[in-house]
Amino acid sequence: MKTHSSILGLRFLIGALGERHNNEWWDSSFKDKSSESFLSPIFMDGACLAQMTGIIEAAQRVHDEAVGVGQAFHLFRLPEKMEQAFFTEARSCKLEKSGVSYIEDLKTISPHTVAAQPGPIHIGSADLLERDTWIPVVASHYYAAFTNGIKSFPYFSA
Repeated sequence: MKTHSSILGLRFLIGALGERHNNEWWDSSFKDKSSESFLSPIFMDGACLAQMTGIIEAAQRVHDEAVGVGQAFHLFRLPEKMEQAFFTEARSCKLEKSGVSYIEDLKTISPHTVAAQPGPIHIGSADLLERDTWIPVVASHYYAAFTNGIKSFPYFSA
């Protein structure tokens, strides 16, 4: 069974890499240098959760536009049971990564060499989400996209 923390970690990496100050896949900057100083006084101990939620929401909207909603799942919109477990775990989040290591961190969890393809990329059926084997596959597609300067959106059919 997959660990929720590895999926949350992948969400964070892809979310941060896609932000405005990195690869401009979505128009958010929750991991920008000024974000934490802005969010901390408002959310106090919940600033990390606010950052994570903002990153996920921004990425989810762009993925939904590319892949669609209803008949597909993607890294930022998974089955409801999984999403509920993520929220519970994310409440104790600690985002201690620096921006320079995001792509290197993604590379370490991307063991597959895949050709970079723009647009939606069908990985398989949603049944694959029950096993942890999809995580490095999806990571590899994102790694190929970011390193080749294209936008790819791996998804699973419902």
